Amino acid sequence: MNGRGPHLASGSKRPSRRIDTREKFSKSSLVP
Repeated sequence: MNGRGPHLASGSKRPSRRIDTREKFSKSSLVP
């Protein structure tokens, strides 16, 4: 379980960062 713990955290962090970048782009597009 310990081995799976860190693995899951890394995967969860990857998608989170991608969404953050998309949100930043969306905000930039909305605000000229």
